[in-house]
Amino acid sequence: MNEAEIHQLIGERKFPEAADRCRQWIASTPVLPMPHALLGWCLFNQGDFAGAASSLHRAKCLDPHLWRVAIPLAQSYIQLQKFNEAYETVEDALREQPNDRTLRALRTQLEPHYHGRKERWELNQRVETRVRMAGEEDD
Repeated sequence: MNEAEIHQLIGERKFPEAADRCRQWIASTPVLPMPHALLGWCLFNQGDFAGAASSLHRAKCLDPHLWRVAIPLAQSYIQLQKFNEAYETVEDALREQPNDRTLRALRTQLEPHYHGRKERWELNQRVETRVRMAGEEDD
């Protein structure tokens, strides 16, 4: 089991076998980001977006400069309809690689779906105000 063999399996689109090799690699050296990233890629290509997001996020945590995992990580979040997480992932990666076209396209795609913390707080305040006003009308 080595990285070249895993890349070869991925190139041959043998994602389940490559994922098994990645899991073996992770079992022997869990702190390396690359096996987590490759496992995430394999899971993404098998349609396991939750598993892919978990593995890719772990790879990003182990190496914050591993900006390339942001693309499949954001796409996994999109499939899971976690648009805020996807947007924030893309924004973080753009700080590392501001001219990447794919990241910029993903940001443009995600902007209409992103609701930052401030907007969520404002929305909550409006809802609470309406609830209070409705309660006062009932009195």
